Amino acid sequence: MIFIEKKKKATEGCEEKKVYRRFDLAQPQEEGEGFGDEVTPQEVSTNGCTPKKRRKNPVKRTKNAEDQGEKSEKEEDPCFFAALRILSAGANSTFMLREKLKKKGFSAEETEAAMEKVAEASLISDRRLMEGYVYSLARRKFYGGYRIRMETLRKFGRDVTEEYFEECLEGIDFKEYALQYAEKNKKLERKALIGRLRQRGYGAEEIRYALSSLTEE
Repeated sequence: MIFIEKKKKATEGCEEKKVYRRFDLAQPQEEGEGFGDEVTPQEVSTNGCTPKKRRKNPVKRTKNAEDQGEKSEKEEDPCFFAALRILSAGANSTFMLREKLKKKGFSAEETEAAMEKVAEASLISDRRLMEGYVYSLARRKFYGGYRIRMETLRKFGRDVTEEYFEECLEGIDFKEYALQYAEKNKKLERKALIGRLRQRGYGAEEIRYALSSLTEE
């Protein structure tokens, strides 16, 4: 079934309007019931498909209420949301987060208020972060205790380092890491190797152990 568009002549004062009539080309010789009857544009279909009905009053999309609420909260506390963005980009200690917020231009009062919210939400664990950091420096970079302490002070600050550093060293055998580093650099002269071990923060006892073990091999 197809529909052929015909136009009625416009009468005075009226606009010309489109009229659709029903014709069945499968039976061109026989005019069956409804053949040539007028149909409304809504009834017109193409290849048997019913056209979609248009909405009379399309609803404009508006922002979600939650998005609007979040936006207002950002405007009320931009420092806290800046802290969230920093934390989402990577792990940060309390000390580093505070320093980054200050560099962004937030006042000391705004920064401390944001840090309190971060602490209340348990978004930072300095102890767990320091434990992984210390282990990584010892195992991957072969740093000794003195060098690790210097790096920890730079990343975590003095207060947090004093609180957790000794606990984080538990279970780390610096003698063995000193020996591993010495084995990797055994082609160096003895004096140069001792200098390298000192630079990496190993103590005298750990250096003696590494050199004696290396000589025995």
